[in-house]
Amino acid sequence: MMEVPCKILAVCLLLVGAQAFAAVDAARSSKELTWQSLFFDAVTGNLQQPMADELLEFEDCTALYTVDNIEILLVAGYKIRRCGNLESKDIERYLERQDAVYTKRNFERELVNCALRESHHDNRQCYVDTVLNLFSSVRPYRYDRRRRNACIFREVEKAVIKLNAASISLANCIAQSQPQPLPPQNSTLPPPPQNTTAGGPGWNTTAFPNTNTTPNFTLTTVSPNWNTTADGPWWGNNSTQGPWWGNTTTQGPWWGNTTTQGPWWGNNSTEGPWWGNNSTQGPWWGNNSTEGPWWGNNSTQGPWWGNNSTEGPWWGNNSTEGPWWGNNSTQGPWWGNNSTEGPWWGNNSTEGPWWGNNSTQGPWWGNNSTDGPWWGNNSTQGPWWGNNSTQGPWWGNNSTEGPWWGNNSTEGPWWENNSTQGPWWGNNSTEGPWWGNNSTQGPWWGNNSTEGPWWGNNSTEGPWWENNSTQGPWWGNNSTEGPWWGNNSTQGPWWGNNSTEGPWWGNNSTEGPWWGNNSTEGPWWGNNSTQGPWWGNNSTQGPWWGNNSTEGPWWGNNSTQGPWWGNNSTEGPWWGNNSTQGPWWGNNSTEGPWWGNNSTAGPNWNSTTLGPNFNSTQGPWLGNSTQGPQNTTEGPWWNNTTASWNTTTVDDRSTTEGNWFDHLMNEIGSLF
Repeated sequence: MMEVPCKILAVCLLLVGAQAFAAVDAARSSKELTWQSLFFDAVTGNLQQPMADELLEFEDCTALYTVDNIEILLVAGYKIRRCGNLESKDIERYLERQDAVYTKRNFERELVNCALRESHHDNRQCYVDTVLNLFSSVRPYRYDRRRRNACIFREVEKAVIKLNAASISLANCIAQSQPQPLPPQNSTLPPPPQNTTAGGPGWNTTAFPNTNTTPNFTLTTVSPNWNTTADGPWWGNNSTQGPWWGNTTTQGPWWGNTTTQGPWWGNNSTEGPWWGNNSTQGPWWGNNSTEGPWWGNNSTQGPWWGNNSTEGPWWGNNSTEGPWWGNNSTQGPWWGNNSTEGPWWGNNSTEGPWWGNNSTQGPWWGNNSTDGPWWGNNSTQGPWWGNNSTQGPWWGNNSTEGPWWGNNSTEGPWWENNSTQGPWWGNNSTEGPWWGNNSTQGPWWGNNSTEGPWWGNNSTEGPWWENNSTQGPWWGNNSTEGPWWGNNSTQGPWWGNNSTEGPWWGNNSTEGPWWGNNSTEGPWWGNNSTQGPWWGNNSTQGPWWGNNSTEGPWWGNNSTQGPWWGNNSTEGPWWGNNSTQGPWWGNNSTEGPWWGNNSTAGPNWNSTTLGPNFNSTQGPWLGNSTQGPQNTTEGPWWNNTTASWNTTTVDDRSTTEGNWFDHLMNEIGSLF
């Protein structure tokens, strides 16, 4: 209910500071230029427009705001007099006969009382009654008072709306004209070049507050330069996020971007580290996906090429989970497996990463086992070779447990033993093939674990080293699963992780193979994420570098999960498979990570439906893509004129024709 007086007061203060009104009697002190006084002058027809030369000492935004508000008051006063069926000369003659000073001060006093009204309607009605009382003194009303009351009320409300709009325009104008602080000179952010049309004012820009502005005399648009440390993945920044080096940024790995999500460059995305994507999730280029980093995929899961998968990074798998190749498994990263779990190759197992196995568990090769990663075994457990055992990874054994060599035992992979436990040396264990362990299960060394072949672990499961985990083959982990190293995770093979899953390194994650991550999933490095394989990320998903994002490292995918290529899998990165799992290449898949293909199978060189070419509309590549790094509105890059170094706006005084003030008044008048 106080909008009108507040807006008028703002105008008053502006004009008092500039001494802008010729109509104001010089004999009056500036303190009399209250909003009540200005409103009285507008209603009686005595308010005058400022002259053009009176506005020169104003700043551009202030001058424009002053003109707008005076115009609003003039129009409102004119229409209010029409509501009362009065002319300004009628009111002037009345004031000449009466005590004009007393009449005006009495009018102003009533307006002050109106401003104290609590109700919005009562406040407005009080202003209307004050005006009607003045008009009745000029010409008594015998009828139609209700109609006149409604008309004046309507014009007061219109004035409020226009004054509010003028206030918003002033705020926007001031915000745009504020000089931006220059960044320091030690950043490695590349400067934007001069060839794009995206972003700020370029060489020929005439940027003003709006189309009706007064001249911007020497407005200089500040641009990103060598000194900026505002955001994004790059180097020489103290930010807290993305994939890059020497940065503690809060966003993503790239350089010259002010986006809100991931590590990349030239993206309009909201999430991950990549470039040339309109996605909402992961790091890659040439994708409209919502998740991970890869290229040329329409998948819903992971970063790869030639896959329709929904999940993770691997190759050659029909699996549903992890990163590997040649697997029909449903879980992990490996190759040649129909398993359902882990990363390996040549297995039909359901668990781990290995090759040549039909097992259901771990990563190995040549096994039909159900457990771990090994080779040449039909066992059901672990990773080894030349074994028909049911446990672990070893070689030359018909045992039922672990991976080792030179044994006919029933347990693990090792040598010179007819034992029933495992292949190793220097162990008091009861189970698997390994060495330097007090474990009860598998083949490994330096472990107190209870399972599987590995070394340096106190775990209870598979083959690995320096782990306290409970599962698979790996090293340097306290995890509970899978082969990896340097992790406290509970799952797979990796190193340097405290995660709970999968093979990777340097992660505190809970899943998958990677390194340097505190994530909860997938293979990658340097991440605190919760998902896939990548590096230098605190994200929650896939493989990439230097990001605190929430998803995965890949590029060119419409997937929702992880980094891989060329799979029909549902999980990971692999190649050469019709699987449902991982990332690969040379597949007849319908998804995977690649560039320049709109196909449904995968990147190849002789297909008429695949392959990046110069007229493609798909992936990020050298040629004519619609995805890859482009002239976005996000950040400074090399072919962009979004903020250049010597950019200045045009001095409007040198180009404007005619009387600018009359022209401005005509523009404003058209609003009414």
